[in-house]
Amino acid sequence: TNGGSKAAASGIATFTNLNHEKSENVYFKASTGGLTVACSNSVIISPAAAAVLAFTTEPSAAGTAGADLATQPVVTVQDAFLNTVTASSDSVTLAAFTDSGCTAGAGGALSVTTNPLAASSGVATFAGLDYDTVETVYLKASSGGLTTDCSANIVISPAAASQLVYTTQPSATGTAGVNLAAQPVIEIRDAFDNVATSSSDTVSLTTYTTADCSTTSSSGTTNGSSKAASSGIATFTALNHEKAEATYYKASSGGLTTDCSTISTISHAGAAQVVFSTEPSATGTAGVDLATQPVVTVQDAFANTVLSSSDSVTLAAFTDSGCTSAGGGTLSAITNPLAASSGVATFAGVDYTKAENMYLKASSGGLTVACSSVVDIDPAAADHLAVNTQPSTTGTAGADLSTQPIFDIEDTYNNLVDTATDNVTIAAYPDVGCTS
Repeated sequence: TNGGSKAAASGIATFTNLNHEKSENVYFKASTGGLTVACSNSVIISPAAAAVLAFTTEPSAAGTAGADLATQPVVTVQDAFLNTVTASSDSVTLAAFTDSGCTAGAGGALSVTTNPLAASSGVATFAGLDYDTVETVYLKASSGGLTTDCSANIVISPAAASQLVYTTQPSATGTAGVNLAAQPVIEIRDAFDNVATSSSDTVSLTTYTTADCSTTSSSGTTNGSSKAASSGIATFTALNHEKAEATYYKASSGGLTTDCSTISTISHAGAAQVVFSTEPSATGTAGVDLATQPVVTVQDAFANTVLSSSDSVTLAAFTDSGCTSAGGGTLSAITNPLAASSGVATFAGVDYTKAENMYLKASSGGLTVACSSVVDIDPAAADHLAVNTQPSTTGTAGADLSTQPIFDIEDTYNNLVDTATDNVTIAAYPDVGCTS
């Protein structure tokens, strides 16, 4: 109460500036010294004009991203003396800020059932208020030219884990079997893109060869493709892929929404071995080019073709599957050794002269060698006769020789033509060359 003291003049105290700041029914009691007091009639004090806004119910001190606050804010329109302006239906607007003075606007989305909200009897009772970003926020209440108010702080925590998101993509290029220079980092996030900091879920990477990670999975081996998250972040350290191809890595964890990486093109490693990418024919004829000519590929340790290789590849014939016992025939090829082209040596004119089971051994410098599948070489066409067993050097007229002669039917390479059934006729001659 202001102006509540006045000196009497001629026994009369005439007050001139009596007022009361609280909106209520009041009675004014007059007293002086030991005189009997007097009490006025009732005076109804009404609110002054609207001047300020005040949070009469503060929002919850903590909340979850995207979830309605447990305690919803209530804002009251007040006069300069903090009386509720019950006649007010002014619209009150709430906005989110990151400082206690409500000067730095927040970056997240503030949702409210109705905002601005018209006051009812000077009170705006908000509902359905939530905020979607993990941070500490303050609510600023404003209404026209009234003095604003800034709420107490609200600490927003992440919602439940919902999705995976690449924050660091794997290297755009790499080498087979070598850890990628840029290792992927994947965040476990809620539906509002906040990191789910309480998550330690394991994130697994699956390799695809299609850009959306939805159709074709890679047949190659991927190493270091599983990582447990720490505070919602899975930081990979040893991811590599062994097959030379364009790859995409699909990140998954339980039922969370997956994410697909950008492309990572894997190139071959250094030359390590030679292999028969096309085996020679399983059968052949002595001295005749094999129907299927061998193709030898220079590969790295992971069976990728070393496209940069022009290494010379040499073929040799052996009689065992381990290619340790050299063959007795002659192996011919148009070019041997043959330089690889883009890592591939395509042989031509390969034939072998001896009728036997033969294996081709491919070698190139210090690279691991390869031994082909077996090639069964058959004799060529019958060409000549050869003495297998000579007759006895002495005999008796009219009596069978004690050692009877045996003659082989052979091809031009002296292989026994074991399919021949020709009749062989023997005639006697008196000279060494059987001419007279």
